[in-house]
Amino acid sequence: MEKKELLQLCCTVQNVIYRNEDNGYTVLAVTNSGVTVTAVGMMSSVSVGDELKLIGNWKVHASYGKQFAFDCYEQSMPSDENGILR
Repeated sequence: MEKKELLQLCCTVQNVIYRNEDNGYTVLAVTNSGVTVTAVGMMSSVSVGDELKLIGNWKVHASYGKQFAFDCYEQSMPSDENGILR
């Protein structure tokens, strides 16, 4: 079986599209270098404006198109005054 190399996507949460409170499955609109993409995976909590490092791979969903499917993530502490106030 071929082993896939995991990728990192450093991004900012623009919108929480969907969140299942029972199991943590989350669909996000995030920006990376000014480009908005969809990211999907399990996470405990997230808010608009949060800065994340997502670790996973790109996939193409039959209905929803290209998505970054993450297996794990790191949430960065706010680095500016607006982030701290948020």
